[in-house]
Formats: sequence, structure tokens, C-alpha cells
Amino acid sequence: MSQYFNIKGLKVRVSDHEPNFSMDKLRGRNDIELYTQDITGKKLDLQSQIEKVLDSQLAADHGLTMADFNQVLGKKERSSVMLEQYKVIDSWFANPEENAELLADVKKNPRAYASYRLTKKQVELFVNYVNSKF
Repeated sequence: MSQYFNIKGLKVRVSDHEPNFSMDKLRGRNDIELYTQDITGKKLDLQSQIEKVLDSQLAADHGLTMADFNQVLGKKERSSVMLEQYKVIDSWFANPEENAELLADVKKNPRAYASYRLTKKQVELFVNYVNSKF
């Protein structure tokens, strides 16, 4: 399976298999190809591949840094909506005696307290964060 990222105008493909060149007509060519496994199925290190890319002229021309590849590496920056949610949760736990009833209800069903603005993935992050506080 392949994932595609746009980093500073460059098309980056992260895949567990070789490219399907017949699809180039539809998707266009990729500027950077990274692989999660080799042909034998052995896991490959994405970070070391990115470090090699960063040593290239392409990286110099586009001003690429390791931070540009956070999404590729699975390091997601917290969105402002999530930061707001974390602040709310932290405020509940700042004074647990005062919020005892609320916290008991949150413990039973944390999903009910997640903002409607959150994606499904963010709701899971919210629930995990709440559960880590108990």
C-alpha cells in the first residue's frame, strides 16, 4: 500500500512495494520514493532513508529538513482543536474534588465529552488522553 505526501511542493511516496509505473500517467511521477520494507519483506527504517534524501541536492534546492517529514514518520503535530481539548481536560483534573461528579461521568463515557469538531482519530486521542489521567 502506498501513501502520498506533499512536502514543500515535492511529491513523496511511502510504500511497501515497488512503484507501478503504469500509474504515472494518472498520478504523475514521485519526487521522493521511500519504502517500509524490502523485496524480502524485511522492515526498512524510514528515518535513515530520509536522512539520505536530506543529503541530496534535491533537499538543498527545496530547503528540506527532518521536521518536514514528521507526518511521514507518523509524528503528528497536535491541532489547535486538540490543544483546546487537552486544556479542558487538564482543567477538569486540576481540581478533582470540585469536579468529582463530572469526572465520574467522564470516566464512564469519555466519548460523550469529545468535541463535535474532532475527527474519529482525534476522538480516539481524546479518549486515550482522558483515560491516561485516571
